Amino acid sequence: MSIAAGFIAGLLFIGSAVMLATPYAAFAPGLVLALAGFAVLWGRPVLGVIGLAALVSLEGAFPGQPLLSGAKLIGGASLAIVAVQLVLRKIPADRLGGNIWRPLLLFLAVYVTSFAASIDFGASSIHARQLVVGMVLLVVTLATRDRLDFSLLAKAIVVPTTATCALTLAVFARNVDGRAVGLMSDPNYFALLLAFALPLAFMLAIDERRLVPRAFWLGSIGLMAAGTVASDSRSGFLVMMVAVGALAWIYRGFIGRLRARDFGWLALAVAIILPLAAALVPASYVERIQSIALMESGVRNKDTSLGRRMSYVLVGVEAIKSDPVIGSGPGTYAGHYGRSSYATAFSFDPDEPDLFRRAHNTYLELLVDTGVLGGLCFVALVLCGLRNFWRAGRIARERGDDRLMRWAVHFGASYLSLCAFLVFLSAPNHKYLWMSLALSVILLERARRAPVREPGT
Repeated sequence: MSIAAGFIAGLLFIGSAVMLATPYAAFAPGLVLALAGFAVLWGRPVLGVIGLAALVSLEGAFPGQPLLSGAKLIGGASLAIVAVQLVLRKIPADRLGGNIWRPLLLFLAVYVTSFAASIDFGASSIHARQLVVGMVLLVVTLATRDRLDFSLLAKAIVVPTTATCALTLAVFARNVDGRAVGLMSDPNYFALLLAFALPLAFMLAIDERRLVPRAFWLGSIGLMAAGTVASDSRSGFLVMMVAVGALAWIYRGFIGRLRARDFGWLALAVAIILPLAAALVPASYVERIQSIALMESGVRNKDTSLGRRMSYVLVGVEAIKSDPVIGSGPGTYAGHYGRSSYATAFSFDPDEPDLFRRAHNTYLELLVDTGVLGGLCFVALVLCGLRNFWRAGRIARERGDDRLMRWAVHFGASYLSLCAFLVFLSAPNHKYLWMSLALSVILLERARRAPVREPGT
C-alpha cells in the first residue's frame, strides 16, 4: 500500500481508537469497517463500480437514512481513491479519455451558463448536485476500464433487480395505488430498472453453459416480465418491447444457423409462453396498454394519467418559447408547471395539492431547463453513446470476437432501453445512464484492441 493510502488508513485507525473513549464508542466498529472497505477499494477500485451498480435497485431499502446510504459511501470513497491514484499516477490519466467528452463538455458549458442565469437558484442547485452524482460514476467507471469484468457487472445489475422483483411479487409487495414499485417510490422507475436488466439477463443466459445457472437467468427474465406487468407501467411495456425488438433484429442472422430440432424447441417455447401469458396477464393491464391509442385526445383524455402527461408537453412547449436559447435554469421545469392551470386540474389530492411536478420526459425537461442548446447537446451525448455501442459490436464481429460482440449488443440494448425510457421519466442523473456512457467507450476501445480471430478459433 502506498504512503498516501497508509496515511489515510492510519487516520481512520486513530479515529476509531479515539472514538472508543467518547460517548460515540458504538460507532467505532463502523470506522474499522470503513478502513477495511477502503483497503479493498484501494487495491481494486473496480469493485466500487460493481457495488454502485448493485445498489441501484436497492436504493429505496433505507429511505430514512439518505445521508448514510451505501451508494453515497461507496461512491465518495471510490471517487477519492480514483482522484488520489490519478495524482500518484497509479491510474494513467489517459484512462479517462473517450469521444463522449466533446458533447459532454458542450452540454456542461451550456448547463453552467443556464445555471448562472437561473430563475430559481435553489432548484438549480439541487439539480446540479444530482447531476454531479451521475458524473462521478462516469469518471470512476472510465478510470477502472482495464479491470472491468462485463459478466460480473451484468450479474451485479441482474441479481439485485431479480431479487427485488421476486420479493415484490411474492413477499414484501410495496404498492402505490395497486402498482408494484419494488423498493422504489415510482412504478415507472421500477419498470425502468427491469427494462435495463432484461437484455443483460438474456446475455447471461446465452453465455452460461451449465444447466442450473442458465435456468436461473431464464427465470430472472420471467420474473422481470411479471414485474413489468405488476408495475402496470405502459412505458415499461413499450420500452421492454423496444429492447426485445432490438435484440430480435440483431440476432435475426442466427435464424439460418438453427437446426430442425432447434426450431422444434422454439415452437414448443412459443406454445407454452403465449397461452401462459394470456392466462396470467390481467385484463386490466391489457386495457391499460390499449389506452395508449387514446393519446391523440390530448389533455381532455378520459384517462387522467395520459391527459396529465399531455399537459406536461404543453407547459414545456410554452416554457421553451419564453427562454429558447439557454432555458430558465436547471431544475426549473417544476416551477413552470406549478404556475400553470394544469397543475391544479391534475392534482392528485385537492386538500394537499402536488402542484410542482417534473416533466416525466428528460429530453423535454432539459429543453426547458437549458434551452435548445443544452437539450441538443444532451441528445448528441446520448447518440454518441448509442453509436459507440453499435461500432463496438460491428468491430468485434469483424475481428471474430463473438463474445465481445454480444456484450456490446446487450449492454447497448440496455442503454437503448434507458434512452427510450427517458421519454417517459425525468432522470438525467440516473446512475445507469452515466455508467452506460462510460461502458460505450470501454467496449469500443476493447473492440479496437481485440486481435483478429480466424473463424472457428
